[in-house]
Amino acid sequence: MSSNPPLLFRIGTLALVCCAILSAQVGMRPKFPLPRTHPGPTCNNCVHDLSGHISSNPAPVREFRNTHPCPANGSLHGPCPGYVVDRKKPLDRGGRDASDNMRWRTTPEVMKKHAK
Repeated sequence: MSSNPPLLFRIGTLALVCCAILSAQVGMRPKFPLPRTHPGPTCNNCVHDLSGHISSNPAPVREFRNTHPCPANGSLHGPCPGYVVDRKKPLDRGGRDASDNMRWRTTPEVMKKHAK
């Protein structure tokens, strides 16, 4: 009977070690999906601000507004209620920062596009 307690002690110790290893491995796995990282902007010839975002030049927007009147009120200057100037092909996808890459879009269309 004197050999039973050391054997039970060894089996219990082995069981505790196995449980500790398994719980450590389970704890190391993420319990939720990792967040997706957005790849950086791909525009190589664009101007970037300090945070790394593409900074657009306001001159092509002014040129577009001078040649394309506002759809809401027909004005070339001032606010255009319900419409914004949007790029046909975004700068971060290789679009040019020029007036021929711009168009008038309604505010809900742009909000829907950016919500995706």
